[in-house]
Amino acid sequence: MSTTPGRNDPCPCRSGKKYKRCCYGEGRPAATATSKATMIFLGAVLLLGLVFVTISLVAGDGEGVCPPGQIFDPAHGHCH
Repeated sequence: MSTTPGRNDPCPCRSGKKYKRCCYGEGRPAATATSKATMIFLGAVLLLGLVFVTISLVAGDGEGVCPPGQIFDPAHGHCH
């Protein structure tokens, strides 16, 4: 049998509160700081990706980006 109380059990510090509302988070690393940093990082990566996609779409009409041996066909909008 486990000696750790469940989240809804009375807190062992005898405060009268549930364990999840009292001592549950003590001794555990705070996940909120890590979560915020991760979300900021992912947001920055997404924003940079959108900037690069926008630049590549606006940077020209596509001429000159075809592989060697192919030509750009403006009527169809792709290389062939």
